[in-house]
Amino acid sequence: MIRADNPLLLVDPYKNLLHAYRILFEQEGLSVETAASLEEARSNLNSRSYALILAELLMPEADSLVFWKEIKSRHPELYLILLTDALVDEEGYERLFNAGVDDLFIKPFPPKKLLVHVRRGLRQRALILQQRKQDQLALMDPISLTIEQIILSTDYFKRCFRQELKRAKRHQDPLSIILVKTSKPKNEPEEKDQFLMEFAKLLREVTREEDIIGRENGGFGILLYKTDQQGSKLLIARLSHLIQNHLPFRKELYQSLLSGVKFHPFTIPDGGRIPKPFSRILQDVNRGISVH
Repeated sequence: MIRADNPLLLVDPYKNLLHAYRILFEQEGLSVETAASLEEARSNLNSRSYALILAELLMPEADSLVFWKEIKSRHPELYLILLTDALVDEEGYERLFNAGVDDLFIKPFPPKKLLVHVRRGLRQRALILQQRKQDQLALMDPISLTIEQIILSTDYFKRCFRQELKRAKRHQDPLSIILVKTSKPKNEPEEKDQFLMEFAKLLREVTREEDIIGRENGGFGILLYKTDQQGSKLLIARLSHLIQNHLPFRKELYQSLLSGVKFHPFTIPDGGRIPKPFSRILQDVNRGISVH
């Protein structure tokens, strides 16, 4: 049996073929939805997600391929199978697969062969989604999963610093980084974890959407693009005020943790000696060294 977490979308102007495909796939345990035109398919795709698309290569071919190229750019995990009864030459194959088509069937074809390719497509999609999830987990700190906000892992935060530094240098914009240090008191590990999660939420609430927050040396780092020293100092002042008045932080068990919070701002190119490993990244970028 084929398994998929989302339905298939069948696109064909002929209702009898849609009905035949529906029966074929529902017998394999798949949920199926249909569309009789590209316009109807677009409406379906705007309202929900699909595991795989099986579609007739509608004419004119150019309009059809522009449509599918757009869809694949928005949903690269979608497995797209096109069906046609037209002869396809080498140039035609190149146009189709450059547009994002994953598989092509020339009519007529046996239904069992189509099912084999659908199974393969669903497996490929599952692998793409699994890899995407692993990549997301690698770039985000576990705090992100708890507070449902993006807090980058330490390694990925440094990679973002490198990229933002290159961008700032290219456009001659200031770039500020605030390192938020936290102490290592004798609190229970669970208390420290709760404190850090609450602190992360506060950081995400007070910073701009485009600001990047990540874990750094047990604390946090904040990347502020197009922000000078004055802007960095204003954010620290606001954060300090909010921390002192944040209701959850008034608990006695958090007081020792709060006393250990220190802000260390650095702005490029205005000055301030940035600590390692950020200083090494700065030196590499200034020398034009590309390190991934």
